[in-house]
Amino acid sequence: MSPIGSMKPIIIEGEQELLIDVQSELNFFPRRVTGMMADVLREVHSLAVEQERIPPKEDLSRAVIGGLSADACSALAAMVAAPHESDLNISFQWALTAAPPRAGGEKVEFPRESAGAIKEIGHILRDQVSLADTVIYGFVSSLDRDPGDEEGVVKVKAIVGDRVRPVKMTLHGDSYHNAVEAHDLKLRVIATGSLVKSGTGVLSMPRVDLFRIDDYLPLEIGAALN
Repeated sequence: MSPIGSMKPIIIEGEQELLIDVQSELNFFPRRVTGMMADVLREVHSLAVEQERIPPKEDLSRAVIGGLSADACSALAAMVAAPHESDLNISFQWALTAAPPRAGGEKVEFPRESAGAIKEIGHILRDQVSLADTVIYGFVSSLDRDPGDEEGVVKVKAIVGDRVRPVKMTLHGDSYHNAVEAHDLKLRVIATGSLVKSGTGVLSMPRVDLFRIDDYLPLEIGAALN
């Protein structure tokens, strides 16, 4: 269902610069979509099956940042409520020709009675929750934090439009630690937030809603560590 495209192992030696190109991003797109779908299904299971009440708007807003949408809820509710006598079980099997991603894979089960809650969550998302963020994918190119500071400045090289551009952002706590890990191991990252272009053309993300390692891709792009 989701072709893996060209994902040959790439070993980055020492301080060799990480390269980004449009064709690679196109090859990675189906893999990311499938990984996000796995995440969304787990998120809906947490919100509609594990909880005993409709989650508050704040929880739904956080889920939307991770990929949840009203259309996803509507489609899933229709599948759960379809005429059959058993619950809906969904699992993902990743191709053995590439290393599996670090995220996704476990089976999720949706009882028939959860269809109403899933549909209601979809209605709330459509009517009350909106997101105008930009999502970028790239590599951490620089880190800057003084000892004792709780936040640090990070630059991520990513494709914005049709060009590779550095995007500057300030990260706190776990997000900054994720940036350090990604920089040291030369792993791809995902950042979601408000993208702003200054009068001189400098790109920044003054509000970062999500920053994490790109777990949807196999860990085949990494560093040759000593």
